[in-house]
Amino acid sequence: MGLKMRRQVAIPAGQHFGKIVNAEETSKTFDQKKGPEPVIEITIRPAYRVKGAETLDCSVIFTPVLNGISALSHLLERLEIDVPEGEYFDPKALVGMEVAFESGIFNDFVRIEKRSIQKRDGGKNQKLPVE
Repeated sequence: MGLKMRRQVAIPAGQHFGKIVNAEETSKTFDQKKGPEPVIEITIRPAYRVKGAETLDCSVIFTPVLNGISALSHLLERLEIDVPEGEYFDPKALVGMEVAFESGIFNDFVRIEKRSIQKRDGGKNQKLPVE
């Protein structure tokens, strides 16, 4: 069986809306000496469309730490998800959430700015926070 050619596009740098289509605890190897490290990978399907092309999903990773000051803790705060101390959080709870986010291009790849991901308020004029 052969490969089917498909026209695909990546989102341009800027502000976007999308939906979280996957969120899971997995592992990634950043350093061969250390081996795989646990991460939370969140995949967002951007609302950006180009006629005749498939828009690529974007993913972003977080260290699996909930301590009130971690990037994942701040993300959950922006998404209005409260995880009481001592409780467990299942990343799958994020699937289906509508979000706003900002992207940039780094080394020819699209990168989502972690600190920009927030709950979409439904308004067409939603502005992303500038940090």
